[in-house]
Amino acid sequence: MNEDRLRARVREHVPVEGDDAVDAMIQVTCEALGACVGHAHRELLAAELPAAARDGFRDAHYDPDFGREALVAQVADSEHLADGHAAEHASAVLAAIAAELDEDERALLERELPEDLRPWVQRRSESRPPPRMPRSRDDDHADTKLSSSRGLTQERAAETLAEGRPGSEDAVSTAHGLTQEQRHETLAEGRPPGQR
Repeated sequence: MNEDRLRARVREHVPVEGDDAVDAMIQVTCEALGACVGHAHRELLAAELPAAARDGFRDAHYDPDFGREALVAQVADSEHLADGHAAEHASAVLAAIAAELDEDERALLERELPEDLRPWVQRRSESRPPPRMPRSRDDDHADTKLSSSRGLTQERAAETLAEGRPGSEDAVSTAHGLTQEQRHETLAEGRPPGQR
């Protein structure tokens, strides 16, 4: 595996300054990754990793229950990061490693990983977007309504403001008594509201 190309691929996902910082990300992630890979295939995959990351990968204790949450927690502890940043680092390293492996090795790594980590090593063309939710009828907003009713009275009657339907006969300002302007009261005159 070309280490310079691997570093460049990691940087495509996470902006990191300096080769030492990228190498540390790769090493920490590979140490955690080793716990996911069974001993039968570990040596084959270790041979493809950067030299500095091989020993940690090989020496990791295999745990069949080791998944995304455990991997992220281990990376977070090793790098002293919040889980979100650790997940970003780990996913960037796994995506970069997967891109550098030939297809057979990448497929082997994917099979060895727990299901919740597999999307991180899939080639971009293999990753599928989530299926679109079917739309309900012709109503664009039917799927986002809070109740099952057909909408407001105006919607049921197919009346909209755009059709020019007039509102109330009374203006809003006079519908409930006199306004400040009609009583000639203003805060600028120094009278608090409600005093006469």
